[in-house]
Amino acid sequence: YEQIKDFIEKWIFLVNETERKVTLLRCHASNCLYHEMYDQLPLYILGKEFKKTDDKITVTILLLIALYMSAEKEAAEMRLKNFNYFLKRNIKDLGHNKFKRYINFVKFYSFMLKNDNINAEHCLQDEIAYRMWCSKVIKK
Repeated sequence: YEQIKDFIEKWIFLVNETERKVTLLRCHASNCLYHEMYDQLPLYILGKEFKKTDDKITVTILLLIALYMSAEKEAAEMRLKNFNYFLKRNIKDLGHNKFKRYINFVKFYSFMLKNDNINAEHCLQDEIAYRMWCSKVIKK
């Protein structure tokens, strides 16, 4: 974790100045995900402003993952519902392939909240965002 954190801090200056803060937050949050530090993940994304659609999607999925791993079912269900609406409102901006990956993540996540591993596993047969985490969590 620390090596990647140091790498991020060392090279973030190469990112366009207007994108630097958001990129830094996303990188740190992704580092937490990769190292399964789910309790630390929200520190980098909650209460922060993300203007681009892709950034909003990324941080929402990261937050959903953190909520799932901390067994915050009620908060996760509410976030998931809002995320689903957000995706449907932005379908034209996302394009078909991105939308499909994200909506499949929503389906997968919804099945996992209901402890329906069989249907959740079917979602993995198609394109899905954050496949590595989905595959890992379904095996637990």
